[in-house]
Amino acid sequence: MTKKLLTGIFMLVAVLTTMVSCNEKEIQGQEQQDQQLVSYVLKVQIPDGWDNANLKNAKAVFTNVQTGNKVEVSSFELKDGQYVGMAKLTPAAYNVNFTADASYKTNNQNFNSSVRYAQEGFKVSGGATNNELLIIPELYNAQNGFVISEICVAQTLSSANKPYSFGAYIIVTNNSNDTLYADSLALLQSADLSNLPHEYKDKTPMEQNFFAGSVYTLPGKGNDYPVAPGKSFTIALNAKNHQPLGNGPDLSKADFEIYDYLTGRITDEDNVNVPNLKTWFKKSATISIFHTAGVEAFALARMRQDSTTIAEHSAYKAVYEFKHGTFKRDMTQTGYLIPNSWVIDAVCLGMKNEYKWSVISSTLDAGFTYCLEAYGDKNAYGTSVIRRFENGKYVDTNNSSNDFLPRQKASLIKN
Repeated sequence: MTKKLLTGIFMLVAVLTTMVSCNEKEIQGQEQQDQQLVSYVLKVQIPDGWDNANLKNAKAVFTNVQTGNKVEVSSFELKDGQYVGMAKLTPAAYNVNFTADASYKTNNQNFNSSVRYAQEGFKVSGGATNNELLIIPELYNAQNGFVISEICVAQTLSSANKPYSFGAYIIVTNNSNDTLYADSLALLQSADLSNLPHEYKDKTPMEQNFFAGSVYTLPGKGNDYPVAPGKSFTIALNAKNHQPLGNGPDLSKADFEIYDYLTGRITDEDNVNVPNLKTWFKKSATISIFHTAGVEAFALARMRQDSTTIAEHSAYKAVYEFKHGTFKRDMTQTGYLIPNSWVIDAVCLGMKNEYKWSVISSTLDAGFTYCLEAYGDKNAYGTSVIRRFENGKYVDTNNSSNDFLPRQKASLIKN
């Protein structure tokens, strides 16, 4: 055997020995890692009030806070009314995100919506057993982007020191990075007032729906009103120049206005150069109004049913008990139940010192914002609430106490 051949054999043996050693270390390392993994049973609870609920495309993502590594779970089975999955995680802190497509029935109507759940800093400890994570998802609209960036409903003060109430407006902004279309977007006005609490006998419908007294929709067939990223449009209660009348805003060039087609002694002004919203329902018996004390909630929504269907299936009489001393009597508040999943953005208004309750679900708005501190507040004339703007975007945490600057000078009032 030649020296050259013998050298080659020794080299081959050395390589094979190294490979075996490395494989053994990898196997040992994998075994150690598997021993460190902690099993968690994921239980997805169906929200109360949902009948015949079904989840599809369910996925839970655990993101390691320190390393950024992700563990995904996309296999869930329905067991005893819950969707159950399994996650194996190394001990660490994780941010948890769960998403799914849901179909369900509530209020005798069928709906399809997206649901999600999020939790930050979920800690996984080594050696723990019988671990469970209960996931209670909530509705959300995956195609959001429009936000209410300013609401002006407070009165102005005329040069004759008289309150003027007709210069109200709402500004809506595209807060996304894409061009969106405002066509058929709905403006909702709450049926209830945040300074007049009601103890409803059945709270569930209010928690799952926006209880609307008025519903207005923008015109358009789908692509008539494009809104570029960062751009806004204004909805005027009355599209005219209010500056000469009450030192108010000039709304004569607003993008849209609310116009009431009325007959008889009471009539509404129509700016023929400004497109009118379509009035589906309104809580005022005559001309549409916004409460000048700022005690209503407003929302943007994408309506998934026509006005006839909503009038037939979503009209609702909420019952509450009125009490005064020893006198008690059942009263009703009428409105329309608009599912929370249709709502893109919502803002609850209240007077700072007279705020008694939230007239919408906390999942839509966990707080409130204000112009008036109380009735008779003379420092609130000409003010509005303006959404905070940070890092090139409007802040949107579904909490108006955090998202809005209260008691600001209305941006469209120039004097």
